[in-house]
Amino acid sequence: FDDSDSVILTSPFLMTDFSDFLGEISISTIQKIHLITTLKPKSFDQIKKVRSLVSLIEFPDIKDGRVQCQISLNNKLHGKIYIFKKDGDTFSAVVSSANFTDSGLSRNHEWGIEISDKQEIAKLEKSILDSIEFESLSFDEIYSMQESTNDFLTNQPQTEQRDIDLNLTDLLSS
Repeated sequence: FDDSDSVILTSPFLMTDFSDFLGEISISTIQKIHLITTLKPKSFDQIKKVRSLVSLIEFPDIKDGRVQCQISLNNKLHGKIYIFKKDGDTFSAVVSSANFTDSGLSRNHEWGIEISDKQEIAKLEKSILDSIEFESLSFDEIYSMQESTNDFLTNQPQTEQRDIDLNLTDLLSS
């Protein structure tokens, strides 16, 4: 992160609160974050994911527009890939078993490999971007999803982590 002005974070699972992570690292050079994740219909993970996304878009540097934030969805995503750029030039990618979670980044025994071959990273990035189902969620769409999850939990307070009758991607335009 320290050497980047743009990052692509590709992970199906996300940390609960992005402000914890972003507050601990130096993002003074970061101008753009592109997050690619999942939001699988019928999965209870949608509830946690929306909370996580709200914590990302409400991080002060993102909320005030200093850091551009693009959030995309790929519901078939399983890989965890992190791509780092400076001045439009890709210089590093990490392919890892680590989800972008507190456990994945700090507690679990995870392994990965760093790639610095620009042509290989370009192929990897193209493959990731070509697999996106929902290109760019607006902040309004994320807040609408938050409202839907709050309504869902109010109406079904006994809901446990199981398949649920909720499909937040129905709120999005393709």
